[in-house]
Amino acid sequence: MCSRYTLKTNMAAILKLLGIEQAVEWKPSYNVAPSQKIPLAFVNEKSKQREMKLSPWGLRLGERLVVNAQSETVFEKPSFKEPIQKGRCLIPVDGFYEWRHEGKETRPYFIRLKDQQPFALAGFWAASKAKEGSESCVILTVEPNRTVQAIHNRMPVIVPSQHFEQWLDGEQKEESLKPLLKSYSDELMEAYEISDWVNSPSHNDARCMEPFTNPGTLSLF
Repeated sequence: MCSRYTLKTNMAAILKLLGIEQAVEWKPSYNVAPSQKIPLAFVNEKSKQREMKLSPWGLRLGERLVVNAQSETVFEKPSFKEPIQKGRCLIPVDGFYEWRHEGKETRPYFIRLKDQQPFALAGFWAASKAKEGSESCVILTVEPNRTVQAIHNRMPVIVPSQHFEQWLDGEQKEESLKPLLKSYSDELMEAYEISDWVNSPSHNDARCMEPFTNPGTLSLF
C-alpha cells in the first residue's frame, strides 16, 4: 500500500512535470498523510484542459477510510467503477514511505527515483458519500517491483510522463488503461532505511527521510 509520501519539490517544477500553468497553494511536505488535502492533476470536463486542485486523500466508505485501491480489481469494484472512469487523476510526489516487518520489528524506508526527480502516481477522485458536495482521492497500487518487494508486498502505480495524457483522458477505456497499471522499473528506483521519526504524521521536516545508517540503496537480495 501507499499511506505516506513526500512532496517537497517546488511548485514550479511540479507544474512543469504535469504540464499545468496554474498552481494551487501548497507548502512543501516531508510527511504527507491520509485525510490531508493534496495536489492532484485532472482534466476539466468543460474546458478539456489539464488543471490542478487540492483534494482530501482518502475516500470514506462506511466506517473505512480508503486511501488505496488495488489496480487489479479497481474496474470491478462497484464503489470505484464510476470514479475510475470519470475521475482519473495524477498525484505528484517525490518519494514515498513504506514499512518493512521483521518479526516484531517494523522498519521504515524511503523509496524514490534514482535521479531524485518528482514523479506522478495514478489515482482517481470521487464524490464523498459521507459529506455532500465534497470529494476525495485514492491512490492505485500494484504488485511491487524488485526494489520495493524487499520491503512491502504492494507499491503505488507510477505513471511515466509519456502516458499522462492517456491516463487522464476520460475517453480511454479499461482495455487501454490496464497496460499502464504495472510496477515501475526497479532499475530506476532506490530505497534506504530511515529512522522511526517518520512514524508520526505530526513530524514534517527533513529528518523524516534522512538515512538511518548511510545513504546507500537497499541491498537485501
